[in-house]
Amino acid sequence: MIRSATPKDVQAMADLEASEPMGSQWTAAQIGEDLKKNDAIVLISEIDNQINGHAVAWAIAGELEIMTLAVSPTSRRMGLGMKLLQALLAAQKHRNAFLELRESNQPALALYLRAGFEIVGRRKNYYRDGEDALIMRRDSKN
Repeated sequence: MIRSATPKDVQAMADLEASEPMGSQWTAAQIGEDLKKNDAIVLISEIDNQINGHAVAWAIAGELEIMTLAVSPTSRRMGLGMKLLQALLAAQKHRNAFLELRESNQPALALYLRAGFEIVGRRKNYYRDGEDALIMRRDSKN
């Protein structure tokens, strides 16, 4: 089930972020702040009251910026990432969507390409370890 996150979900979301192999930097405090923003969309997926994925996006200046999307290791390769992404896009279906991701994050890159995103740029040395970020865009007509 995918639903809007609540404050009681924040720590589980932060724990999932901390377990990400790509080294996410999202903390409980940051996720908690997003819950308070009127322009933030914060979704979780849960099975049997266990959070197994989440997605956060900001609706800014007529566009949707996807900030994070994470799926627990035991729930990967089952279509959950796509369901969370589709839920974000449906929440703001009239907007173009943007995101950035590590160049080495091939599973995420494949997901976003399947969902109609295109690589439109690169941010050199964007991450703390010096890795580049790919900038991706999906037009609202997709």
